[in-house]
Amino acid sequence: KVDRLLTMGCFSSRVEAPTEELPGPPAVELDAPTPYERKLKLWRKHGGGDLEPVLASGAVAVLDAQWVISHAEAGGVLAHRQALPKEAFLSFADLVEATGEYDLWLPVGALSYPWLTKDHPDPRGANLSRVARALKALL
Repeated sequence: KVDRLLTMGCFSSRVEAPTEELPGPPAVELDAPTPYERKLKLWRKHGGGDLEPVLASGAVAVLDAQWVISHAEAGGVLAHRQALPKEAFLSFADLVEATGEYDLWLPVGALSYPWLTKDHPDPRGANLSRVARALKALL
């Protein structure tokens, strides 16, 4: 009985299919979702799909909570978005990866406050310090 035909180079040979299970790890299902695909599904299940258009547009950029904490602990102040370094922000892939399998919410928060002076939103870093303390307690 021949179940498959192997072709190598310019010749063919028929090979009998094994009649017993070969040793080794179990076969991997080819259509199984990747870890990222599973996280993306969770992200969307928790409502992340609603944020995707605004994130893709660039109208909103998400700060990395760990960066905020480190920046505050170093005595920094939070400048306007355009003046912040690239490493201060999370990519869409970072957000998806941060979605926990057992979380019931998205790994995203929003914060808005008025500028404290006409020239700077938080010249002494007071608001940044408060936010960093709250983030540290949550993480």
